[in-house]
Amino acid sequence: MGRIAILSSAHGGSTIPLAKALIERGYAIDYYMIANAVGMETTIEATDFRYITQSLGLQSIPMTNCPHLIEYINSKNFRFFSITLQRPYRNVPCIHEIMRFIRSRLIKKICSVINEEDYDLINIVGRYNLDEIASYCKYLDSKIIVSLHEVCNHFNPDFNKPSYLLKYLFKNKIDLVVHSTKSYNDIVSYPLCVKEKVHVISFGLFETYNALAVSNSLDLPSKFFLFIGGLSKYKGVDLLIEAADSIRDTKDFYFVIAGSGSCDLIDQIQNKSRFILINRFLSNPEFAELLNKSSVVVCPYRTASQSGIPQSTFVFGKPMIVSNLESFHSVISNGVEGLYHKPCDVADLANTIESIITNPTLLNTLTSNASKFCESHPDYSWNNIVDDYLRV
Repeated sequence: MGRIAILSSAHGGSTIPLAKALIERGYAIDYYMIANAVGMETTIEATDFRYITQSLGLQSIPMTNCPHLIEYINSKNFRFFSITLQRPYRNVPCIHEIMRFIRSRLIKKICSVINEEDYDLINIVGRYNLDEIASYCKYLDSKIIVSLHEVCNHFNPDFNKPSYLLKYLFKNKIDLVVHSTKSYNDIVSYPLCVKEKVHVISFGLFETYNALAVSNSLDLPSKFFLFIGGLSKYKGVDLLIEAADSIRDTKDFYFVIAGSGSCDLIDQIQNKSRFILINRFLSNPEFAELLNKSSVVVCPYRTASQSGIPQSTFVFGKPMIVSNLESFHSVISNGVEGLYHKPCDVADLANTIESIITNPTLLNTLTSNASKFCESHPDYSWNNIVDDYLRV
């Protein structure tokens, strides 16, 4: 039996199903969760996992922390661990450099323990700006693949200035996995990037949401368009607010905006009856409840490399309205699982929303197609995705 380790700083929705698919191929999987800090509760996206780390370093995590997740995995060939480091202080450059050195020393000790497991493969999952991934790559002995969910600041990229991590990965010619054509085109724009070492592998549906206990904790309308996630400027929630506010007759449809953060127009919707604002961090059950009860999920992004929202939304068979961006093209077909609108065009977004409000047949068709996503997109099945990883 082969043995694989997954080290992930987040992204449970795309890594836990991958672990399950690998187990079904006969591999034993050890999952190392990179935790936040000592004494803080850590959760994993799209799961019921909750854990408070007790000390710095490497710890084994009892399976009682995630009964629904363990029921989903349903295998003795799966183990959970946490890796807890000191705070990185990324916003304080002088302290960050000191902490990078200290964290690297601790990672070296952790890697010496992991190396004793003699894995066939270690998949490290993170983003372009997580410096400590370079230390893991340096001190781990096994074959390494690094999966990057972001490869640049896609709102304001500078391909002449790769991050500390990217410089290390490029220099050492480490195999890299990115999850969209957009991310591939971005990463190969760095002059130092070795194209032959970059592989595009999509991630499938975040099916672990189905393993969560059903939640009915939110007071929600029967029909609503949903914006969900961080209220960052690049995600265009202000565009949605402006577009929705311009529609005269919403025919009993509401607009629910859910997630932490702020935007320019958020104060203007506090007292408007057609808007419901849930402006805070969402638990995994709340996230699932919002998607499950929504009519349509809207991603009016100004820019994006890829997004986990479609892979979460289609778990519940809901259609989407998305900006006509390259990052959405491979997972959403216009007029099939959802509708495109022109990026940053409030009038076109409003018209697209109205086309669903005024045409129940269109909504029914889109919903039916979204519920059959796995049948119509076999490349997004976790079984095929495992094939892609094993080829790398």
